[in-house]
Amino acid sequence: WADTDKDCGGVYNGDGKHGTKCPNLQLNMVEEFLGPNGLPVKSDKIDSSCTASENIEGWFIPQEIQDSYTNAVCYDLPLEFDHEGFWLADIAENQEKGIDGFFPLDDFIWLDEAQTIRNPKHQIERESPHNFLFTMVVDAQFSYHPGQYFEFRGDDDVWVFINNRLVVDLGGVHGPEEGAVDLDTLGLTIGDEYSFKIFFVERNCCGANFKMRTSIDLRTERSFFGLQVQAEPGV
Repeated sequence: WADTDKDCGGVYNGDGKHGTKCPNLQLNMVEEFLGPNGLPVKSDKIDSSCTASENIEGWFIPQEIQDSYTNAVCYDLPLEFDHEGFWLADIAENQEKGIDGFFPLDDFIWLDEAQTIRNPKHQIERESPHNFLFTMVVDAQFSYHPGQYFEFRGDDDVWVFINNRLVVDLGGVHGPEEGAVDLDTLGLTIGDEYSFKIFFVERNCCGANFKMRTSIDLRTERSFFGLQVQAEPGV
């Protein structure tokens, strides 16, 4: 997750600009395959009105702010089983239930646990107290089995890549849009391992929605970092 402030993305945050360009659903903003760095590549077919998308290849690269701290943070996306046995995450605006929407970076005010280094790219409050304008990467792996399915609904830009290939294309500044893919149509080999990535951009006040529903058993890589604590000499 990374704070951002440019109207069409970028890993910057703080000046409160609205995402006024690339209006509505825009297809072909990124190439069909991910680049060598595992990130989307700006397409040469991108609409000329999307001038603020010139930096699209830097949207998902965190920036160092101070003392090796960056404007990125890890976040656990909770999934649950729905009544049909699909994995589901559905975070949408619902005023009747008092749900504002999908704002995972609202509390990303400090870069360090001691709260001594303030996040200079935290969104300035405007009409809403939420921290708008951010990018997100979901990176996982899975084993392919026949019948697997994935669907998404949300805003703004969303690109889903399986085996480094674009399978859901929902670019642009828009309200909630839907996309889906039947993995049986992708020519995958049964039992083989494949990569799964979601690239999500929220770049326009004042709504944010995120829904993914899938039968894929996604697995994320977990890394452990040792912390040496010396309680007393020799221990």
